Amino acid sequence: MADLSHDVVHESAGELLAELANETGRPVSFAVLNAHRELLHYTRMNGAPYRSSVLSHNKAYSAVWFGRDSVEIEKMVGDRGIAAYGDSNLTSIGGGVLIKDDDGAVAGAVGVSGRTMQEDIDVAVRLVDKIKAKAGSR
Repeated sequence: MADLSHDVVHESAGELLAELANETGRPVSFAVLNAHRELLHYTRMNGAPYRSSVLSHNKAYSAVWFGRDSVEIEKMVGDRGIAAYGDSNLTSIGGGVLIKDDDGAVAGAVGVSGRTMQEDIDVAVRLVDKIKAKAGSR
């Protein structure tokens, strides 16, 4: 299973936060959840809208719940819609990206919100890559 220890997650998130602070893009919120949908890390950058904090968590939560990146959920649920699943935390908005181990098992997910959907996805992928790189270096 991928190492989602406190040190790995917080060091990775800190590195990403430093990178994002030097970019010209809008501020974001990001959340890291484990495979049980428990919050491991949360950051809301200065100036990020409050709704981004809720959405970042929900994007990661949804990715773990469905076992796929949040952008793929809408295709899966089809006409039933996300509400049919009876959980108000679920969303099909892109920006929730799974963290998988080398065998493909879900270890958790990252959720990012505050920019365009594609930018949220790109930032989430960057954080997943950082977490996996850190976990592999231990």
